[in-house]
Amino acid sequence: MSCKQTTEDATNYLEGPNTFGRRIAHYFHLLMCYRCRRFYRQIQLVIRLSPTILPTQAPSDAEVEALLARLKADN
Repeated sequence: MSCKQTTEDATNYLEGPNTFGRRIAHYFHLLMCYRCRRFYRQIQLVIRLSPTILPTQAPSDAEVEALLARLKADN
């Protein structure tokens, strides 16, 4: 498996179901390639942190209006 194939398939490997052969190919490539290991660690970090960064619900109309008022006041 090449680096290009490995990185293109990163999220599928980390989140989705894969065939046994595909998982083994990724595993062995990651054993040999430090660049892809680093890339996979970065992807894992993004996946782990994204629920904490993104809001769980949309802001209310009042919050939007308050933010707009603050932005207009700053300009």
